[in-house]
Amino acid sequence: MTKQTNETIVERWQQKQDPEDLSWLIDNNRGLVRSAVRRFNPPFDIREDLEQIGVIGLINAANNLDPRKGQYSTFATTIMMRLMRPKVLSLTSPIEFSQRLSDETSLLSRAESALLKKQVDPDTIQGASLLSEMLDLAPERVAAIKRARDLTTIYLEEEPVQTPSPSFESRRDMMLDIKAALSTLTPRERQTLEAAYNGEGGFNINKATKKLKQGPETIKKELVNITDKLKKSPFLDGYR
Repeated sequence: MTKQTNETIVERWQQKQDPEDLSWLIDNNRGLVRSAVRRFNPPFDIREDLEQIGVIGLINAANNLDPRKGQYSTFATTIMMRLMRPKVLSLTSPIEFSQRLSDETSLLSRAESALLKKQVDPDTIQGASLLSEMLDLAPERVAAIKRARDLTTIYLEEEPVQTPSPSFESRRDMMLDIKAALSTLTPRERQTLEAAYNGEGGFNINKATKKLKQGPETIKKELVNITDKLKKSPFLDGYR
């Protein structure tokens, strides 16, 4: 008996439109949907919505994939990320973040202050673990609250524009997309990027080498990984 794969089921679905084949694809790729959702690290109260969007992405991929030219999982993930992105980006609006997460950010700030009084850095692994215990929240949720708070702070510190130009909204959206993409980097990656950035859209390897006390080849390798990660960020899909 031939082993059933995503690609063989997709090909059969496209030929016969048998609902059982579509059900097989959905049931056997729910892990793929959850994986796509986790990449956005969204608030828990919209994860179910995103998973439903993910199922739509699975169906879309089944209808449009050429099974002879690509893998279903890769194609479906790309489509799911694009479909989920508007929903997630609507929650990166700093104003909406502040409304949705004001209570949690207040609790987080108080917990961080309590740790600092004990001379524990909240941004360390130990600090993050303690914050999770103090707030009785999953570490991923704590990280999401931190990012929401940071985006809110950045937005509120910007100078108000009294008479926005027609392109103001698109520029602001692009700025938020870039900030959201940068927020997915690890602390080490952000440190390397900040140390190497020359302020003119390029990198200064010598500057980063001196600041981080790392060899130039190590810095170059890290920057390659960072730029690849940013290029693949779902938040920047619309700019490719």
